Amino acid sequence: MLSREFAALDRAGRARLGEAIELWLDAELAPLAPLRKLEHAACDPAAGSEVRALLLKLSGGHGVISRETAGLAHVAREQRPLLRRLGVIIGTLDVFLPALLKPAARRLLHVLGADPRPLRAGMESVIAADLLPAGYRRAGSQAIRVDMAEKLFRAAHDARAARPGKAFVVDSALAISMGLTAASFRALMREAGFRAFDSKPLPTGVQGPPTPPTWTWRAPRRDDLLRPDSVRANAAGAFAALAGLVR
Repeated sequence: MLSREFAALDRAGRARLGEAIELWLDAELAPLAPLRKLEHAACDPAAGSEVRALLLKLSGGHGVISRETAGLAHVAREQRPLLRRLGVIIGTLDVFLPALLKPAARRLLHVLGADPRPLRAGMESVIAADLLPAGYRRAGSQAIRVDMAEKLFRAAHDARAARPGKAFVVDSALAISMGLTAASFRALMREAGFRAFDSKPLPTGVQGPPTPPTWTWRAPRRDDLLRPDSVRANAAGAFAALAGLVR
């Protein structure tokens, strides 16, 4: 509704102005459209209470929550295609919505006061970990955006799958290209259950490139279960905050 200062305009003029403002606002809030989709899905009884609870937590986390607190143990595999259709990624350590990791979306969430955590305007892949901005997780002395961390985990799991039951080699070129140091890369991979073992140095007098380290993997943890009372306590607040933001 337009303020009374615009009463001097005729009805047609007010209507045109109101329409223009609505179009402008829709364009400004377009980066947060994924939140609207989550809200609609969370309101749909057909989604099932387990999926709706996860969506509410994801909305309350502004697009990123840790996997161990997501309550995935309650979500049957046949329910997960809905999450994929909404753009939700169930990652190794995080459940996240890649669309909300883009600079425009993070800026809006910060400017509107929805997410008070530090803002990284450029949302670079790897940064120093002085403060942990929204959308990042720690990697040793650095921090990495959660979707970039997932790329590294996927590549390592692909290498593991190629040598079932055996030690394997993880190519660190992708991590280096992102800007991770060797120590930060190992610290990050350790969080996901990967362990590196340096190979023995070449014998004295033997020439050649160093042998790359070999890796093993062990599941780091199982997904924590969300207690029903915890879901009820957190859901109302998360949903109210989301509704106020996207409407």
